[in-house]
Amino acid sequence: MYEKDTLSALEAITEAQRIAFAPMLFKPPSVCVTLAWLAWLDKQGAHGATVDEIVANSTLSEYGAGVLLDMGLSGRIVTHREGRYYLAKIGHYLLHDSMTRINMDFTQDVCYQGLFHLAESLSTAKPAGLSVFGEWPTIYPALSALPEQAQRSWFAFDHFYSDGAFDAALPLIFASSPTKLYDVGGNTGKWALRCCRYDEKYHRDAARSAAANCTGPGKILQMQDYLIVLRSILSICLATLFCRVTLISGG
Repeated sequence: MYEKDTLSALEAITEAQRIAFAPMLFKPPSVCVTLAWLAWLDKQGAHGATVDEIVANSTLSEYGAGVLLDMGLSGRIVTHREGRYYLAKIGHYLLHDSMTRINMDFTQDVCYQGLFHLAESLSTAKPAGLSVFGEWPTIYPALSALPEQAQRSWFAFDHFYSDGAFDAALPLIFASSPTKLYDVGGNTGKWALRCCRYDEKYHRDAARSAAANCTGPGKILQMQDYLIVLRSILSICLATLFCRVTLISGG
């Protein structure tokens, strides 16, 4: 796939123009979702809507609706027939596909402003873009202090891709019948919980490991961090209790 340049000249220049205007293509759908009028258009189904109807059922001006609809046509988010606009397949996925929504929110809320500092980051090997939120050496110490929307989008992105790997990873992790697992970081405790459910011999140690992970020398946690840790420990303890009851009743 990457060994040869297979594009024709026309295909190449088309893709080049798409890259050139990519930020402008990204922002209108993001605004459309935020302002909720795209969801309203979705509800109109095969009936569609005119510009006037869209304006009447949104916070947009006629000019604003026209701009977003023009970009929607260019991005194939909507279609237009006989004066009426309809949601296209791409628009449907922007609204209803979980991965697409999570990726868009992550790009908009976490990455977009920071990308202006990309050249500096590459030159200095430091997260220069993180300065839009504050001064930290990496993103991880900043998580509890991020703006609420950025925080939600970060965790949604992080959990979507890490949680999605659990089913594939668990058989590989337990294939050699390890006697102990060390969960670096701990995060929300979901991985430890899935390990508990996958192999019952880890239950007794999981809650102790989660507690040890969040206490000890040098651990300074915000209240939000304590709540996350508490939720993790409670989840693991409940899983442990449930398994023990199951084992007793089955034995």
